[in-house]
Amino acid sequence: MAKNEDGEFELILGNRQLLSVFFIVVVLLGVFFTMGYIVGRNSSPITPAEAVAARKEGKPVVIDPPTPRESPKPPPPWARMWK
Repeated sequence: MAKNEDGEFELILGNRQLLSVFFIVVVLLGVFFTMGYIVGRNSSPITPAEAVAARKEGKPVVIDPPTPRESPKPPPPWARMWK
């Protein structure tokens, strides 16, 4: 590679190299999107139909208990002043 007068290297890319880099980036983004989709789909809670099927096969069924609903919090003291 030739240096310019400032002592820096220049990198010149043609159309073929630019398109190759673009398609490689698109493929990598597609792979990461697909991996995220698969992980998200597999992390969903078990459905009742899946629980019945698992019981018939003799597999243990683990169902996450529902989270309790919190009671509404009272408004802060400064909010009561403006009523």
